[in-house]
Amino acid sequence: MIDTDKYEGHTEGPWAYREDEVYAEGNPRIVALRAHGTDGELTSKLPHRWADFALIAAAPDLLQALIDEQAEVKRLQKESHQRWLQIRELNELLNDFREAYE
Repeated sequence: MIDTDKYEGHTEGPWAYREDEVYAEGNPRIVALRAHGTDGELTSKLPHRWADFALIAAAPDLLQALIDEQAEVKRLQKESHQRWLQIRELNELLNDFREAYE
């Protein structure tokens, strides 16, 4: 499992992007600034960088989805364990029944 504790204290989403910055909506705090490319051009002139920027802006949503899925996995593990205990108990009852009628 991914350790999501290291993200505690991150800027809450949703995030958005415009021009050369990623920012938290409703919060004046800028989360990230776009850097210049290796040739000195702004990355806005490099189309593949827009996808990177959009992915950075989606980070809070992706993290929340991960946290939600981890909670669901834990719930399913607990449910699976409870079912296993029920099956074990039924198996013991079946064995007792068989022994009683042998």
